[in-house]
Amino acid sequence: MSSVVLDPDRELNHRSDELDLNALSAEELEQLAAPYPVRWLYPRKPGEPDRVVYLFAGAGGLEVGIRDVLGHDLDIIGIEINRDASATATAAGLQRIVADVTTLSPFHIALRWTKGLIVTAPCQGWTPAGKRAGLNPVNQQIVLDMFISAWEATVGVWEDLECSKALECTDDCDGCHEGWTGPIYGVDEVRAMSSQLTDERLGLIAEIVIWGLALSVQSSHFSWMAMEQSSALPEVIIDGIRGEFRCADEWLDTGFQILDAVTYGLASRRKRNFWLASRYGFIDWRRLTPVREIPTTTAAEALGWPEGIRVNTRGVRKTQGGNCWSADKPAVAITSKIRGWYPEHDPEYRFTLDEAALLNGFRPGYPWTGSRSSACQQIGDVVAPPMGAVVIGALLSRPWEDQLRLYLDEIYRRTTTGAETRSVIIPAEKRTHRCTTTRRRTRLSRFRPRGTAPSVARRTGSPSRGAAGRLAFTSDSSSPTSATGTRSRGRATVRASAPRSSYARYWSSKQAGTGRPASSCPPSAKDSSTGGRPSTCEAATETSSKPTPGGRDALYNRPEKKEGAMNTEVETEYGTVTVRRVEPDGVPENQRAWTASYEVTGPRIKGLMHIQPQFRRDSDGFELLPSKVEVFMASGRYSTRRAQFTVNGVKLDETRLLHINGPEDAKRFSFFRETDNFRRSELSDAGQARARAGLRAVLQAHYSDLLLVHDHAAALAEARSRYRHAATLRELEAKIAEAEELEQAIEGLRTRLGLLGDLDLFAAAQRPAEPEEPERPVAPVGELETAPETGEVPVAELRAGDRVCVVGNNTLGRTVRREGVLLADPKMVIAQDWGQRVKKWRLYVDDEPGAEPARYNSLTLWPDVMVERLDAPVLELATAA
Repeated sequence: MSSVVLDPDRELNHRSDELDLNALSAEELEQLAAPYPVRWLYPRKPGEPDRVVYLFAGAGGLEVGIRDVLGHDLDIIGIEINRDASATATAAGLQRIVADVTTLSPFHIALRWTKGLIVTAPCQGWTPAGKRAGLNPVNQQIVLDMFISAWEATVGVWEDLECSKALECTDDCDGCHEGWTGPIYGVDEVRAMSSQLTDERLGLIAEIVIWGLALSVQSSHFSWMAMEQSSALPEVIIDGIRGEFRCADEWLDTGFQILDAVTYGLASRRKRNFWLASRYGFIDWRRLTPVREIPTTTAAEALGWPEGIRVNTRGVRKTQGGNCWSADKPAVAITSKIRGWYPEHDPEYRFTLDEAALLNGFRPGYPWTGSRSSACQQIGDVVAPPMGAVVIGALLSRPWEDQLRLYLDEIYRRTTTGAETRSVIIPAEKRTHRCTTTRRRTRLSRFRPRGTAPSVARRTGSPSRGAAGRLAFTSDSSSPTSATGTRSRGRATVRASAPRSSYARYWSSKQAGTGRPASSCPPSAKDSSTGGRPSTCEAATETSSKPTPGGRDALYNRPEKKEGAMNTEVETEYGTVTVRRVEPDGVPENQRAWTASYEVTGPRIKGLMHIQPQFRRDSDGFELLPSKVEVFMASGRYSTRRAQFTVNGVKLDETRLLHINGPEDAKRFSFFRETDNFRRSELSDAGQARARAGLRAVLQAHYSDLLLVHDHAAALAEARSRYRHAATLRELEAKIAEAEELEQAIEGLRTRLGLLGDLDLFAAAQRPAEPEEPERPVAPVGELETAPETGEVPVAELRAGDRVCVVGNNTLGRTVRREGVLLADPKMVIAQDWGQRVKKWRLYVDDEPGAEPARYNSLTLWPDVMVERLDAPVLELATAA
């Protein structure tokens, strides 16, 4: 047996040097890996799924979505404290660790090969269904303090320590330090701050910051995160989470987006806030939006009920908000209270577990474990499987729409499964086998037959909503020329023998090394860090009439998008202006790859305009990408572009606007009305203002699509490849030469400084020794030593031993006042302040005898703060001999 002390929570820097896994026995490996499997101690082998830690995993809805809907294989280990929920997930074939998340360390040695992190912390403190303790400003401030402290408990603080060896310092000197200190205290101290909250469950949201930062520090394999939370999560908490990971420079893209499960075909409303983060790449937020609209599923359709049924959710209570919802619409959000819901016409009927889970997107027969109340609580808390497939599929760039449609058809429309499990509710007076007592009848109602089976017409796919939708889709998909709608990023535009532009061919060639289909269009835009609506792909590309199985381009022949599906509404001083992206058919074929066309409609405003990138042609320097755009608002008799803009019923004359940097540039331009002769006539002042407002609205919609702006710039640069490639090489060579010259100059200055230092030492050694000063007489008894100046002084003038009164921030970010002796000279450090790295003074103040500088007696102050120096007790000097 090995004598190695097994400590799975040691720092990773020492594990590889101190621990040889091959030298450990099976029992020692299990002890070291606990509570995780032993295989997680070793790197992932080729072909094995990525490893993911899932905090607050519950009964496994999100994992079911990944496994059964998305069809993606991940090695997910869920951590859940509820034993019934863990037993349900285990029975469903999922992996669970029954433990309190706050008792586990994110620095465990088995987590060093983790790829992703999922967190679905309890949301009762934030949701309107709870007590809304999360709206308390005091609680919000404590949670934000936990975020900041989590950084110091995982990354540490930035410090610049000067060497105490002075001139003997070398390059590898141990006394010098510059950088992050590493954890200055444990994560348990951060978690302990939740005891100050009125609802300690609010503090569980800090686990996303604690685990996310800890896994980032521990391993470079960790690359993505996802979190599900209430849609009522306050904006200040969202900004706090986003700010912490923006400080971590490696996380390139983070953002929140609110999604409603009804949009994705679920039979119940379930609006949730999803947070996604990618460490080494950007997230295509448009993947969260389906290419084609997914039909809405009502509760009656999902359960096989006839029309006209209403469900009571409050019993006999007459509280505000109503007691019923119609089953002819999607159900309201499913909560644990569904155990008491019943149809209005039959108060004795109760939802079965399969029916409740079906409304949340589960297949019938999911192995719910525990009492009925416990199972309903699990159903109410779980993440709907369709939403798990959508969110993780978009985050990992995997196609989900085809799979989701098939899954919904299976669980709701019953195209392949037996229909005998779906029952139709009939009035209570027509039922048979009724029990004699109300208590027994209520308890047994969910186990006995209820009514008749669905009609033969529904089972065989005869005219019904689901069947009609399927038949229509089949007929559309059978013809390669049945649809002419556009597709967003990564999807092809279906058009019969559509010619491919030069940029389309360029982009197809570039995709060969990226894993995307060769027919994919260039990336378009998202309009903010929190995602955006899908945009039109300008470059039409050829596609096969048959979709690739399982690929993102599987939905080729979709019907054209509805009007307004890609609209952007912009508020102006004249009202709401609607800007709609359209195909750039009004421009020459060789310019469409870098042209954005917009239809604008608003109060007395209507038109079609085109926007193209424009390279700067002055002598200010070379541009790798265009910084300006060119706008065509109205075409003339000899124009090669078709555009027209109408204001107050007046058409504009040929209008071409150059050198536009942004929406605010619209105020620089004047507009002229269209005339029958060659004379130009300006619009009225009101018309000018309204035309500028329309132009500003279009520019605002265009510039919000940053990826589109970049793609068009790249397409224009590619079209001018010869000139721009040569100019780019020349510019880069000039920059490299300039950098080399600067390095040589700096090296020369360093050499001169070293010589000057050596000369100073040599001159000091050659100087004659100065005569020793006579000893100073000892002060007589009663004569006091001169005390330092008191009052407000800059921090730089303070020295160790001064007695001061300081008002600053402690390590938790709280403002405190402390009076005592300065234990060390002040030093300038890089500290965290609301998620930002700032320079501050660090002081150590304490009154305890023998105290030493430590975290509990440290304070940070802003550089320009004045500190009050107090009268220190002055000791009498010894009498002369």
